[in-house]
Amino acid sequence: MASPSDLYLRIFESLHDPMILLDPAGNVVHRNLAATTLFAETPETNDRAGADDANRHLPTWLDETLRSLMSGIRRMADEYKSVKTRTGTRHFEIELERIVDDRGNLQGMAVILHDITELKEAENAVRYRSEFGRIVSEISSRFVGVFLEEYDAVLEESLRGVGQFLEADTAYVFQFTNSGARLSMTHLWDSGEFDGPMERISDLDAAALPWWLERLQHAEVVALSSLAELPAEAAAERALLESQGVHSLVHVPLHYKGEVLGFMGLGSEVQGRTWTQDEINLLKIVAQVFTNALQHKRAEETLGYERNLLRTVVDNLPDYIYAKDASSRFVLNNRAHTRLLRANAPEEVFGKTDYDIFPRGLADQYFADEQQVIESGQALVNREESVLTEDGTPRWLLTTKVPWFDKEGKPQGIVGMSRDITQRKELAQALESHAQLLEQANEELRLRNQELDEFTYIASHDLQEPLRKLIAFSDVLQEDMKAGDQEEVKRDLGIIASAAQRMQTLVKDLLALSRSGRQSMSWESVDLSDCVALVLDTLEVRIREEGAAVEQDDLPPVMGDRTLLAQLYQNLVGNALKFHGDKRPVIRLTAEETPDGWILGVSDNGIGIKKEYAEQIFAPFKRLHGRSEYEGTGIGLAICRKIVERHGGKIWVESAPGEGAHFKFTLDTEEGAAGR
Repeated sequence: MASPSDLYLRIFESLHDPMILLDPAGNVVHRNLAATTLFAETPETNDRAGADDANRHLPTWLDETLRSLMSGIRRMADEYKSVKTRTGTRHFEIELERIVDDRGNLQGMAVILHDITELKEAENAVRYRSEFGRIVSEISSRFVGVFLEEYDAVLEESLRGVGQFLEADTAYVFQFTNSGARLSMTHLWDSGEFDGPMERISDLDAAALPWWLERLQHAEVVALSSLAELPAEAAAERALLESQGVHSLVHVPLHYKGEVLGFMGLGSEVQGRTWTQDEINLLKIVAQVFTNALQHKRAEETLGYERNLLRTVVDNLPDYIYAKDASSRFVLNNRAHTRLLRANAPEEVFGKTDYDIFPRGLADQYFADEQQVIESGQALVNREESVLTEDGTPRWLLTTKVPWFDKEGKPQGIVGMSRDITQRKELAQALESHAQLLEQANEELRLRNQELDEFTYIASHDLQEPLRKLIAFSDVLQEDMKAGDQEEVKRDLGIIASAAQRMQTLVKDLLALSRSGRQSMSWESVDLSDCVALVLDTLEVRIREEGAAVEQDDLPPVMGDRTLLAQLYQNLVGNALKFHGDKRPVIRLTAEETPDGWILGVSDNGIGIKKEYAEQIFAPFKRLHGRSEYEGTGIGLAICRKIVERHGGKIWVESAPGEGAHFKFTLDTEEGAAGR
C-alpha cells in the first residue's frame, strides 16, 4: 500500500492544470507533468537553479509574474496571463497558495495555473460578434435616409469603421464603369500609418487584369496573406498591388442580381497578415450592404437623370404645365406657366392657389373644375378657357386636367396642361374675311403684273430710240467717211455718242430702279432733319444756280434705311428744282401729324401736274414733257415709290397745272415702329 506522500505525489502529477511547488525562497521544488509540458512549449525559460536541474527551469513570463505576486505571501487568484506557445496562444489564471506546518510556519508555496483558454476565446468570440453586429448595424443605419450627394462620404466613413475594426491599413471599393470595360477605385480609406503610396486608381482596363476579373465573375473571395500566393497568370495584378504598397489583402465581390458591380477590399502592408473566416464573413455582410447602397445610389442617379430630363422637357415645352394638390395649391409649374402667372421662379408660386393670382370669377371656375376632377376621378379634356397673360393681354387656352393618384389609388390632386389657342381663335376670325383679303391680294397682284408689263414696254420702247439712232448714224458715218467729209463725220460721231450716252443713262436708271426694290435695308433710327441737311448740301450748287428758297417744318425721327430715305428726298427736291418753269423755285419740306401717323412731303411752286397724270407719273420712264424741255429719263418718281413702299408707306401727289405740286408720303415714326 502506497504511503500518503506517494499518494499525494500521484495526485499532484495527475492534475490537468499545471502546478509548481516552491520553497519559501521561491525556488522551484517540483512541477507536475502538465507544467513540464507547458514549459516545454514556451520558447523562453529562466534557469534559476542551474542547467543540471531541469525541474528548476521556469519560463521568464511565469518567473516575473511570481515575483510580483510574492511581494505579500498570501493566496492570490484571478491573476490573468496570456502565453504564446508553439501551438498557439493560451490563457491562464494564476493562483498562489501558501503551504504551512502545524505551527503556521511557511514551508513553501504552490502555484496552480488554471487553463482558461476556452473561456477567454469564448469571451473574445462573444465580444467580437457583439462588435461585429455593432459595425454591421452602424454601417447599415448610415445609409438609411441618406441623400444622394452624401453617399460617397457615408461609404468612405463605413470603410474607415471596417478597416479600423479589422486593423487593416487600407480599405477601398473598385467599381466597373463603361459597361464593365473599365475599373476605377471610387472610394478609399487608409489608416494614416500606411507607408505605401496608396492612391485612387481610375480608368483601369479590366481586360488587363484577367485573373482578378475571373474571380469576380465567379463571385469568389480572394484572401492572400502574401503576394507570393498569387499565381503566375496574375502578374499584372501583382504589379498593381506592389505599386500600391499592399502585401496582404482580402477582396470580396460586389454582386447584384447576377451583375458584377466591382469589389470591396482590405489591404495590409504587413507580409503574412492572415484573414480569418470571421473577418471574411464580416466583409461579405458589409459588401452586401455596400452593394445595396451602391445600387440604390445608381438608381437614385438614374432617377435623378430621368427627373432632370423630364423637367428639362417639361420646362421647355411651350404649353403651360402644372400640378396642384387636393386643395388646388400649386406644387409644380413649368417655365411657361410660371411666366403666365407673372412669377420669376416656380418657388414664388408654390403653395399658392388661383385665388392668389386670378380674378375671383376665374378662380371660382378653376377651383370648381379641379375639385370635380378630384372627386370623380374623371379627366376634364380640351376645355376652352380665357386667361390674362403677364402683360394683361387676354389669351385663349385649351385645357386638360387629369386626376393625380398615389400608389394606393387615392387622389392627391390634378395635373393640368393648357395650350395657347389664341392664334387658332384669331385665325378663325380671320377666315371670315379671307375672301376679301384674297380679293385684295389678287388685285394687288394684278396691279403689280400691270406695272411689270408697263415697265417692260416702256423700257424696251425707250431703249429702242437710242439704239435705232446708233444703227442709223453708223451707216451715215460710213458714207461720210467714204466721201471724206470731216465735218459730217464729226457730226455723225457726236450723234452716235449722244445716243450711246442716252442708252447708258437709261440702263443706269433701270439698275437704280431695280436696286431700290431689291437691296437689303439697314433699319435704324433716322433723324430726318440730319438726313435732309445732307441732301440739301449735295444739291447746294443747283439750289444756288436756280436761286431757290428751301424751307422745312420740324421733321420727326423715323425707323428706316438712311441711304434710301436720302435718295427719296434728293429725287423729290431735284424734281422741284427742275420743274419750276419761269418762277423762282420755292420748296418746302413738310411734316403733318395726324391721328394715323405722320404725313411727310415736298411742295413746290412749279409748273404743276394735271390730275389725270397723278398716278402715271410714278411709272418707270413716264415723262410728261420732251427731253428738249426737261432733261431726265422719267425714272426718279418710280424709285421714290419703291422706297416709300419698302418702308411700309404710300406716296401720292396733290397738284394742278401752274399751281405747283405737293408730293406726300407716309412713313412709320420711331415711336410707331417701336410699338409694332
